[in-house]
Amino acid sequence: MMLSVSGAGAVSGSLIVAWLGNIGNKGRVALIMLTCLGALIAAFALSTSVALSCVLLFLAGIALIRRVHPDSVAGPAHHGE
Repeated sequence: MMLSVSGAGAVSGSLIVAWLGNIGNKGRVALIMLTCLGALIAAFALSTSVALSCVLLFLAGIALIRRVHPDSVAGPAHHGE
């Protein structure tokens, strides 16, 4: 059950990333998302409630999807060449 909740969060995160499109300050966004991911995983480790654990894993799945890498890393296939 928890693995599917994390997967649902990842799907939701990828839909959010697709909706946002190309955003500025990609490095800052990546740093914030990694910090959130670490905090959510730590909170999950300390959680004693199944419902809270599922919410934390869902949010961690969203934070995990952070496709904000610069275009120079994406390679030529990303640019349609």
